[in-house]
Amino acid sequence: MGFNPDIFGYVFPGAYRSMVKHVASMNPDIIHAEGLWIAPCALKAARALRIPWAVTVNNIEHLVLRRRNRPVAAGIVSLLEKRYYSRADAVVTVSEWDKQRLIAGMGIPESNIVTVPNGVTMDARTTSPTRLPHPNIFFMGKTDYPPNKAAIRILTDEWLPRIHSSFPHHVVIVGGPSQPRSRGRVTYTGYVEDLQSYIAAADVCVAPLTAGSGTRLKVLEYLAASKPVIATCIAVEGLELQDGVHYLNAENGEEFACALKRLDSEKDLAHRLGQAGREAIKRFDWSKSAEIWSSSLARLVF
Repeated sequence: MGFNPDIFGYVFPGAYRSMVKHVASMNPDIIHAEGLWIAPCALKAARALRIPWAVTVNNIEHLVLRRRNRPVAAGIVSLLEKRYYSRADAVVTVSEWDKQRLIAGMGIPESNIVTVPNGVTMDARTTSPTRLPHPNIFFMGKTDYPPNKAAIRILTDEWLPRIHSSFPHHVVIVGGPSQPRSRGRVTYTGYVEDLQSYIAAADVCVAPLTAGSGTRLKVLEYLAASKPVIATCIAVEGLELQDGVHYLNAENGEEFACALKRLDSEKDLAHRLGQAGREAIKRFDWSKSAEIWSSSLARLVF
């Protein structure tokens, strides 16, 4: 993943002092760090104020780098993760899969880890679908995020060419910062105001991810809308979904073409997958995650 120069703001002594002073003015009971890069500041502030602190691990960063064939960067980031996660009073992870990697790979005590899944809104969805070409293959995500960039390349350059001419599917990629444009059978919408109206118009949702960590929010959104999903194993990691029951697995263009053919030829398969998938992810409702998160952090204070 690309280097973010904003990280320098967390390591300057002046920035530390300013942030600690600001935190102290709020008289907090606990400090929560959202991710690795703010963790050094959170640790310093917590020690200065003598209060507990927690860090949420949305992605195990060194695993993302390793999957992108960047072993040197992965090794450096792994040392940083071990350093700060081991010093937190609680490490909040977003899946059981990630929790086991923190225990086995970093030696974080299981008693210090709380699993709070990222979630999805499970309310009944009544959004009217926007106008899209049909039939379509739908992908959503921030288009400059490296795992998404790789997934889009796989979808457009490897998977799409394997579709037989009898499948006139159009690929729709929703998300920025890509600008709206069309190229052959591929349409980029750029940022959209109402994401749910686009998901409602999707025919087949895909997640050809080969990197990443944490909870797969795009897959949760697809399934919450009862859409049929074709995805790689990495894309559904930690969701406890079963191939052929909740989604269809595809690791390459040939398997994708076979999955698409199944959806076209097997009556009601898309409907069955969508219904089973939505039922399977009900445990990821945001209300349940919020309750686990708040109660877990409260135990550090009281």
